[in-house]
This record gives sequence, structure tokens and C-alpha cells, in this order.
Amino acid sequence: MKRVTQTSERDRREISSVLKAVWARYRRQLARGQRSLTEEALHDLRVQTRRLLACLEILSPIAGGLAESASARKTLRKRLTALGPLRDAQVQLRDFDRLREAQPEISPLHHDLSRRVLRLGRAAAAKLDRTGTRKLGRRMARFSRRLTEGLGLASAPQVLRIAFLTTTKKALAGLSRVARADFRDHRAVHAERVSLKQVRFGAECLPAALRPIPASDLKRVRKGVAWMGRIHDLDVHLARMKKLVAKNRLPASAANSYCTELTRRRAALIRQCLAFLRRRRPAVNPLARASSLPG
Repeated sequence: MKRVTQTSERDRREISSVLKAVWARYRRQLARGQRSLTEEALHDLRVQTRRLLACLEILSPIAGGLAESASARKTLRKRLTALGPLRDAQVQLRDFDRLREAQPEISPLHHDLSRRVLRLGRAAAAKLDRTGTRKLGRRMARFSRRLTEGLGLASAPQVLRIAFLTTTKKALAGLSRVARADFRDHRAVHAERVSLKQVRFGAECLPAALRPIPASDLKRVRKGVAWMGRIHDLDVHLARMKKLVAKNRLPASAANSYCTELTRRRAALIRQCLAFLRRRRPAVNPLARASSLPG
């Protein structure tokens, strides 16, 4: 079977080293979170978990397909989901801290949310204490072996290029849909943000020669992820407020002005995000080239 050229050999070494580095960083951040689950440690662990997920998904086409990494990805997604509520509560508490003086009527909520952060923090810490890397490590080792085999094929560069392009096309199509709807569908906004993160982190797994979009467009994708993250945080916050009112844990009169402020900020963010997207379509060149690629 035909082997890769010398240029592709360098790419092969780079891809293998990136996967090893991402896996090592994930383990370090997991150990750090197990020692002390601070807000910063939680954030960094979630980022490294997403990076590892993106690597597995982007590299799977030459490592036996998605089925080969299914168990590892399922484990990582479960861990990510378990930490999500704590991260959301921490963001909300930070927002309360900034606005409590200007809106004293929401002060009682600060105590409620502080207790929620503590409760979720204890649950997340207990979850991390039971979280190990032995079984996941075996799955990662098997995936790494299959990846090494796949990278030895002459077709590997083109397969990776097409896989990344397909992921990018799907994410950008979703971005167009949620933008046309003015980001009204909260679940769609969150799903699209996750897809854009896959593009962002997936690009880090590949050498520049195998990324069919320029660095300037990847920078715009990162900015888009940041905009949508702030919109998502407000959506989660508003949903939490509505839930407290529905459960009679918060008088509607106390929540009205605060929710109005959150809604105003969300609308302002959406206007800014739409203006940002309209200045120039991110990663437009790959979409134009897509028709010339197989599949």
C-alpha cells in the first residue's frame, strides 16, 4: 500500500503529538479540578474536555470511524454535562454581584444562588472524585493506535481535509439559520455554539496544510463562539429566573426589572453579533470550494 510523502510524514507526527498533548492536558486539568474545583479550574477542565472531544471527532475518519471513538466520546460528554449546571450557576452569581447594588430588589436572590453554587460545587466535586482515567486511557490508547495506522495511508490528508470541511460547512449553515431567526431559538443557539466550538478546537488538531480555511476566518469563528456564549449565558439566566418565579421562590415583582435588564442586554448582544457577522462572512472560502471536493 502506498505510504505518505515526506511532507505528510511531518503532518503525521504533528497530528499524533497534538492528540498526546491534548490528552495530557485533559488529565492535568482533571487532577487540578479534583484537588480544588475553583471557577477557573472548572472552566479550564471544560475547555480541555471539549478540545479532546473535538480531536476524537475530527480524527475519527482515519482511525476506524466514529464508532471507534464512540465510548470515549460518550464518557467525555457525560463528564462535560455533569459540570455544566455549576458553570452556569457561577456565571449567574458573578452577574448578580455586578448588579446587586444597582438593583437592590434582587439581593435576596444572591443568597439563593450562593447556596445553589455551593450545592452544585459539592456534587461536582464528588463526581470528580469518582472520575478516573484508567478506562478512558485504554480507549484513548486504542484510538491512538488506530490513528497511527490511518495516518500511514496516502489518502489520510485528503480524508482529514474533507472531514474538517464537512464539519465547518455544517456549523456555518447552522450559524446562518440561527442568525436569520435573530437567535430566538435558545436551544438552537446553544447547539450552534457547540458546533462552532468543534470547528475551533478541531482546527487545533490539524496542521495548517490540512485546514481548508485561513487563520483569519478561524479567528472570526472564535469571536462568534464568544458572542454566542454571552447570549447563551443570558438565556440560561433568564430561564432560571422564570423557574424561580414559577415555583413561588421569587415574587414576580422582584424579578421583573432584573429580567427586563437581562432581556435588554440580550437584544443588544444580538444586534452586535449580527453586525459582526454581516461585516464579512466567516470562512466563506471553504463553502465555495466545497463543490469541487468529492462527497
